[in-house]
Amino acid sequence: MKRATATTLVTTIIILGLFVLSGIYAFHGSPFTPPHIVHNYDRPEWSRDLAVPTTYPAYRLKPDGTSVPIGRLLLTGPNQVELRVFADIEGVESTRGRVAMIETNIKSLWALVPNDSKAEILSSVETMVGRMRRHFLDIIGSQAFAEDYRDRLQAALTRSYDQTWRDPRVRVAMSAVSESFASQIEGGELTDAVLPIFLSRLQSGLVRALGETWNTISGGGTQPSPTMLEGAISETLADPQVREVILAQAMRVAGRRENWGFTALFINALVDQLSEDKGLERLLDELFSDPRFADPLRQMEEDTAAMSTNTFYRVVGRSGAKQPDPLAVRILRYVLLNRRRLVGLYITPEQIAGKFSGLARYDALVATKD
Repeated sequence: MKRATATTLVTTIIILGLFVLSGIYAFHGSPFTPPHIVHNYDRPEWSRDLAVPTTYPAYRLKPDGTSVPIGRLLLTGPNQVELRVFADIEGVESTRGRVAMIETNIKSLWALVPNDSKAEILSSVETMVGRMRRHFLDIIGSQAFAEDYRDRLQAALTRSYDQTWRDPRVRVAMSAVSESFASQIEGGELTDAVLPIFLSRLQSGLVRALGETWNTISGGGTQPSPTMLEGAISETLADPQVREVILAQAMRVAGRRENWGFTALFINALVDQLSEDKGLERLLDELFSDPRFADPLRQMEEDTAAMSTNTFYRVVGRSGAKQPDPLAVRILRYVLLNRRRLVGLYITPEQIAGKFSGLARYDALVATKD
């Protein structure tokens, strides 16, 4: 009995030892193989708020865009980053490529999609939008829609729009934007560009009007043009120089944060009003269940499903969208979980100039000076 107990104990210790050794081998590799190849970099300013020490996976890309694990990226201090490349990985050299730290978000997920896959996605979306437009026009252009839904739908949308403008948040924000709008327009530049052209067009219109009037007086029978001012305004707005200045002013105003904030606030308030309108909800339920629109609605659903499936496979898949890419899947998982993570990516200039131009937006890590 004692001998059996001792044998069992020795066997258990051996098994536990093997598990410990296998764990050490899995995380640190064999003690008989060369150590990791370490590349040292300065830590980017935007990552200084991340805790240390922290480790993230690092990858490189095959020609078809498939990611391959090459090691770990370690934040070892407030100013240091280490790329520890697995000992059996070849071709990861700072002189041939660059290493970037990439956050796991929608932007990085899209940047990793090869250019040819992006073109196919955009083509499928364009095709789907065209088909959806035709189906939509078939519905709203039908006699059934005009007789049973158009007036009620227009009334519901008008009601929600009016209620949105009466929302106190929207009124306060609109007041603030209106007060600052005049200061955002550079009136001198606009006046200098528009006024000379407008006066020239107005003068030409006046000459034409006088000529038409003289023809009428002398019995020519031509009536004076009643649209002299309108013609001058139209010709002024059509002038390339005026359009360029107006476009620049519009872009300058649209780029200001407070204007974008008001637009977002208004859209959110309008969506809230639409979603809370029970009458509109019942009307849409009636519309979507109407058998007269069953065929175009079914086709819209099928087109949307096909486009969504194709887009998903092109974003996540590689090798002709047949194989899910481990890096794309990892990023997508963190996006869905709303977790901020990083990954390291080794990429060459040839890849950026070729199929992965979207990755040019990520700055390369700067090697630490000895």
